[in-house]
Amino acid sequence: MRWRRSLLTLALVGLAAPPAAADTCELQFISHGTFRQTDGCLLFEDDLGNFHEVVNPRGAWRDGMTGTIYSERAAPRCSSNDALRACRFEADFTRRVNGTLIIRNFIECPGYTIRAANQNYLILNCEDFGDALCNATNVGHHIQAQVFVDTGVSICLGQARSTVLEFKFLQ
Repeated sequence: MRWRRSLLTLALVGLAAPPAAADTCELQFISHGTFRQTDGCLLFEDDLGNFHEVVNPRGAWRDGMTGTIYSERAAPRCSSNDALRACRFEADFTRRVNGTLIIRNFIECPGYTIRAANQNYLILNCEDFGDALCNATNVGHHIQAQVFVDTGVSICLGQARSTVLEFKFLQ
């Protein structure tokens, strides 16, 4: 009987405790673009050429860095541009991947893909290599590639939109 009373007391104390304060962020703007540093102010230039001040800059966000920003609207502090408070930023990146060349026939994102251990890399630039890369006879071959991953907003769920910089087939 005592254990029930102890459990009930613990539950009531837990309900009475105030919830931990969380830093919430209401997503109001998602776009791909590039950071620009001007006159002590960090701006985000989206792919359409619009500039937005970033009111909560981070040291790692450098001039010229590209990626996708997830943010909410904010009041400008150091410019006359629209302002954003970044909730999250996913930088574009390059990666060396090992995987298998496959072809996917999905309506949303068809094409040649490198299937690696934890990620599928949709190849965006097959034409750069003629028939040397994206060729039906190469499907199923093991491949090592240096890819540039574009984190831009896409309907290609589960696939990293990638530009192959260099590749070689492995035996």
